[in-house]
Amino acid sequence: MREDLRYLLSTFTARDRFLLVMVVLAQFTSALLDLVGIAVVFPLMQALTGASLEGGILGRLYDVLGGGSRERFTIVLALIMILAFLAKAVLASIILWWSSGIVVRLQTTTSRRLLQHYLTEPYLRHRDRNVGEVISAVGQGAQMAHTSVLGGLLQVLSQAMSIGLIAVFLLVVAPLPTLAAIAYFAIVVFGLQRALAPANRKAGLEAQNAAWASSHALVDSLHGFRELTMHDAQGFFVDRFDVANVSQAQSARRANFLAMLPKSVLELTTMAAIALLVILSVATGSEAAALPTLSLFVAASIRILPSMVALTATLGTIKVGRAGLEVVVRALQEALTSGVDDQDPRTTAALPVTEAPIEVQQVGFRYPGAGRDVLRDVTLRIPNGSSLALAGPSGSGKTTLVNIILGLIPPTSGSVTYGDVPVRQSDQWWHDVVAYVPQDVYVADDTLAGNIAFGVPEDQRDDELVRRSADRALLGDLLAELPDGLETRVGERGSRLSGGQRQRVGIARALYRQPQVLVLDEATSALDNETEHRMTETIRSLHGEITTIIVAHRLSTVRHARQLAFLADGRVEAVGTFNEVVSASPRFARLVALGQLDLQEGPESA
Repeated sequence: MREDLRYLLSTFTARDRFLLVMVVLAQFTSALLDLVGIAVVFPLMQALTGASLEGGILGRLYDVLGGGSRERFTIVLALIMILAFLAKAVLASIILWWSSGIVVRLQTTTSRRLLQHYLTEPYLRHRDRNVGEVISAVGQGAQMAHTSVLGGLLQVLSQAMSIGLIAVFLLVVAPLPTLAAIAYFAIVVFGLQRALAPANRKAGLEAQNAAWASSHALVDSLHGFRELTMHDAQGFFVDRFDVANVSQAQSARRANFLAMLPKSVLELTTMAAIALLVILSVATGSEAAALPTLSLFVAASIRILPSMVALTATLGTIKVGRAGLEVVVRALQEALTSGVDDQDPRTTAALPVTEAPIEVQQVGFRYPGAGRDVLRDVTLRIPNGSSLALAGPSGSGKTTLVNIILGLIPPTSGSVTYGDVPVRQSDQWWHDVVAYVPQDVYVADDTLAGNIAFGVPEDQRDDELVRRSADRALLGDLLAELPDGLETRVGERGSRLSGGQRQRVGIARALYRQPQVLVLDEATSALDNETEHRMTETIRSLHGEITTIIVAHRLSTVRHARQLAFLADGRVEAVGTFNEVVSASPRFARLVALGQLDLQEGPESA
C-alpha cells in the first residue's frame, strides 16, 4: 500500500502536497494544546493536595504565574487547563473542516481525471471496458482512496502526535509507570491490528467487488428495460442486483463492526490499567502521595483513550480502503501510460486544412485478437462537397471503415487523409471538421435545444443556429407538439421521443456543428418512408456544401449519392454511380432486385 499511496501523492500538485504538510503542522499545534491541558493537571492536583509552593517545578510555576494565595494559584491553573482544552477543541474543529475540504477536493480532482481518461481513451479500449468498472473507479474507488486512506492517515497522524506528546510528558513525570503503560497498550493495539487486519482487508475487497457488481447489475437492468419487460425478466435482474447489493451492505456492516470493535477492547483494558494502579497505590499505602500522579494518569487516559480508539478504528478503515486505492492507482497509471492529461478536450487547434477531399488509401484493419482482417486494401476518394454511400451486407466492414474515417480507430495498414493531413482520434481539429450521426443516437436528459447544441454551455449556445438546424432536420412537427418548444426536456436517453425523432435530433446536432464532413451511419433507419424521403432531399441539398458519407441497408437512402462503394468480405467490390455499381457487382444487383428498386432512378436522372 505504501507504493500506491506514494504514487497517489505524486499525482497531486505541489501546492496540494504543501497544504497536506500544513495540515500536519496544524495538527501538531493542536496536539501541543492537548499536552498543555493534560500537563496542568499534575501541578493542579499538587496544589489541591497541599503540596509546598516553594522550590521545585511547582514553586517555579507559582512564581511565573504571579504568586498570590494558594486559592488564586489553583484557580489560575484550572483556567489555563480549561482554556487549553477550549483552544484545542476550536483548533481541532477548524483543522477537521479544513483537512476534510482538502481531501474532498483531491477526491473530486482524481475522479475528474479518471473520467476524462475513460472518455478520451482509444475507442477500441473504451468499447471493451465495462461500465460498472468505470463507475466503481470514478465513484467508490476514488472515495475510498481519498477519504478512507488519505483522510484516515491524516487522522492517524493527528491522534499519534497527541498520544506521543502526552506519553513523552508522562515519561518525564513518572518514567516507570509510563513505560509499563506504553508496553501494555502497545501489546493491546498491536494485537488488535494483527487480529483484525485480514478481516479488514477482506471487507475492503468485498466492498469494492460488490460495488462493481451492483453498479453493473443496475446499469444492465435500466438499459434493458423494454427487453426485460417483454421477457418478464424483472425478477431475474432484481435478484441479480439484490445479491450484489446485499453483499455490499454486509461488507459495510463488517467494516463498521471491525472499526468499532477496538473501542470496547481499549475501554476495557484502560479501565483495567487504572484500577490496577489504584490497587497498587492502596496496597503500598501511598495513595495520598500518589494522588497527583494517579490523577495525571487518569486525565491522560481520559484524553488518550478516544485517540487510541480513533487511531485503531482509522487503521482498520485504511485497510478497508486499500482495495479502492489499488483500483484508483491502477487507473491513474493507465491514464499516464495512455498520455491523458488535464487539458480540456474541448480545446482545439487551428484547422490545418479546409474544404479538402478525403483519401482512403489501401486501408486494412484487424481487430485485436481476431483471426482475420475485417478490411483489406480499401481505397476510396471522396471529393470535397461530394457524397459517398457505403453499401454491403452485414459484416462487410462498413461501420469499421466509418470508424476509421472518423479517426476512432487507427487502420492496421494504409491511411486516411483529409487534404494530405492524416486523420487520428487525438486530432481535435478533425473533430471540428466532421460530424457523426449513428443509428442509435444518444439523447441526454436535457432540453431539446441542449441536445442539439450538444456539449455547448447554455450561455454559449447559438439559439438561432439551433432553430435552423432543427428546421433542416425536419423537427418542426415535433416542436409544434412540445409544450416549451426547444426548451422542453426530452427525458433520460430521449425517453419521450420516438426512434425517428431521436435520429432527427442527431441530424440536427450534426448540422449545428456546421461541419465540412457529415457521416450518417444508418441515421435514417427509424424514419417512416415519407420522412425518410424528405430527409434524403435535405441530405441531397448539402451537395457542394458538405462532404457526406452515408451508410445504409435501405438502398433507397443511398441511391442518390454521387458515388457508391459496395463492400463485400472486407473489400471494395465496386465503386461508381448507383447504376454503375449495379452493373459491376452481381451481389449488389441482387440486393437491388430484392428491394425492387427502379434501376433507372439515380443521380443521373435526378
